[in-house]
Amino acid sequence: MNKIILFFATLLFSTGAFAIECNNVSLKGRFSYEVSGVNLFPLPPPNGPLVTRSTHVVGKVEFDGKGNATFNGFGSAAGSTAQKTGTGLYAVNPDCTATGTMNWDGSGGETSEYWIILDQMDDRLKPNRAYHANVVVTDNNLHSASGSLTRFVSKK
Repeated sequence: MNKIILFFATLLFSTGAFAIECNNVSLKGRFSYEVSGVNLFPLPPPNGPLVTRSTHVVGKVEFDGKGNATFNGFGSAAGSTAQKTGTGLYAVNPDCTATGTMNWDGSGGETSEYWIILDQMDDRLKPNRAYHANVVVTDNNLHSASGSLTRFVSKK
């Protein structure tokens, strides 16, 4: 019995069944996203202090497999809702982590940085493609959030 277990363990490791390596194509496709976090908002002048408010953003992002991304979604913070669109860049590391930047349209130069962990992969596709990922986002306006990405899967 031990020889059988040893045989299958050797077979799995030698075929690379546990070796998942990622690159930019691993994040190719359309994903929905949902993130929630905290924003710092100034109260009205004169000299209003910064106050903490929660924020929620949902939308879709398309990664092109070459390091470019486009975003379209809706955000809610401090009692108001706004559409959020923009473009960005990303890079996926071999360990299936990724980093990127977003430049938001019409928001006075707002940019965000994000970090992603691809946590559910489709290893039947080469290279491996993400179904789901976790994300953390910060921006140049003292906002931060975390959430997830889920790939759209078409039924053909």
